[in-house]
Amino acid sequence: MRWFVMIVIANNERNRIQLIIDGQEAGIIDYLIYDKYANVSHTEVYPEFAKRGYAELLVKSFINFADNKGYTKKAVCPYALAYFKKNKIDFEAD
Repeated sequence: MRWFVMIVIANNERNRIQLIIDGQEAGIIDYLIYDKYANVSHTEVYPEFAKRGYAELLVKSFINFADNKGYTKKAVCPYALAYFKKNKIDFEAD
């Protein structure tokens, strides 16, 4: 069994959540903050880390961030929007 270090970083200055695995950035989720909203604009997992559930982990991290800050969740990112709908996440549609 191989162990690895996984860190999720909320980079509030860049409105981005980063996933770091063994010191290497594996993926990101970008969001916009305005009024009472946190809106996912882009989710990306880099090819060498694909097909391991990391995009879902990033969206879950965004949900946790938005909920903890009291933001209403929104998404223009197709992946995040589909995740919200499939998992019955409370969000506001445009």
